[in-house]
Amino acid sequence: MDTPLLVSVDTCVLLGLMAHEPPPWRFVRMARVVGVSFAVPPTAIYELFHQVDNHANTELQYHARRAVVAISGENLPDFFPADLTDEQLNLAKQAARRLRREHLLPAEEWNDTLIICESAVLGCDYLLTDDTHLLGVPQQRLAEVLRQMNLRVPRIISYASILT
Repeated sequence: MDTPLLVSVDTCVLLGLMAHEPPPWRFVRMARVVGVSFAVPPTAIYELFHQVDNHANTELQYHARRAVVAISGENLPDFFPADLTDEQLNLAKQAARRLRREHLLPAEEWNDTLIICESAVLGCDYLLTDDTHLLGVPQQRLAEVLRQMNLRVPRIISYASILT
């Protein structure tokens, strides 16, 4: 049997899944048939908790809370919170600093940069997002930097494009 695809998911994807009523479970079921596992990088988990604790928009808090519960339990069985060792976290931060020096994302988008690099350290095949900063990253330049560090290059794809 082929190795399942490992897809990293950005915070906005989890919020989008939770905002749909009902959530697009056909997407999750289809992914299961194809053999996909969804990793939630540490920075995406941090962003969810931050939105639960600090966001003034109660609807966004509600969706963030649902997402935390979903990935922590059995509601989204193919989604898992990805743990990184201290060594892996340091490697992700080092890669993020390199991407920042290359100006692949705006300087204020540190969390987005970390999500890309955590996905690379995890060995993800894809990074699923609808964040315009992430979708705008030049893939060729990203690949050059990550390959220099012997990291896998996740292909950044739009969540909205695969739902249609």
